[in-house]
Amino acid sequence: MISEAHIRRTGLLIEANNNNSNKMKGLVNKLLNVKGLTQERSAGAVLFSLDSTVDKIEYLLLNYTAGHWDFPKGNIETGEDEIHTARREIREETGIDDVEFVKDFKNKIQYYYRRNQRLIRKEVIFFIARTNIKEVKLSHEHNGYSWGAYEKTLALLTYKNAKKILIEANIFLEKNSL
Repeated sequence: MISEAHIRRTGLLIEANNNNSNKMKGLVNKLLNVKGLTQERSAGAVLFSLDSTVDKIEYLLLNYTAGHWDFPKGNIETGEDEIHTARREIREETGIDDVEFVKDFKNKIQYYYRRNQRLIRKEVIFFIARTNIKEVKLSHEHNGYSWGAYEKTLALLTYKNAKKILIEANIFLEKNSL
């Protein structure tokens, strides 16, 4: 069996994170023999507000205490479905409880990270949600927030997979005239 250290040295894990190929991700999971791999599932949303005076969409990003900028999201709890988790996380992380989910958009990302010397495979399901509330009450998990137009939000996002989610959400919203 190929060791996890070998996979990291050869860059297979990094390549799997940056490659859309399910085959490559499957290969990495197989190589890791899955027994040393913990799996987590989360859900969140690309939250937007429409400024009707200028007919412009603004997206909300949160600055996490780890230093990165991302969308509201969190672990799916027992008994919750993905939408309930996304709604709960928006409320817990921003104080915003008036959200409407946009139909027909559901996107998934996957990445790997380490916690306490264990390799974690994380899958995050994203939806698009709209709110009319712009006042944010941050949770202890965040240092700040930003409402911004598409270009500003895209530039502020830290991770490539989050940028991809925003690009796809923005295209979806434009295509559906939302």
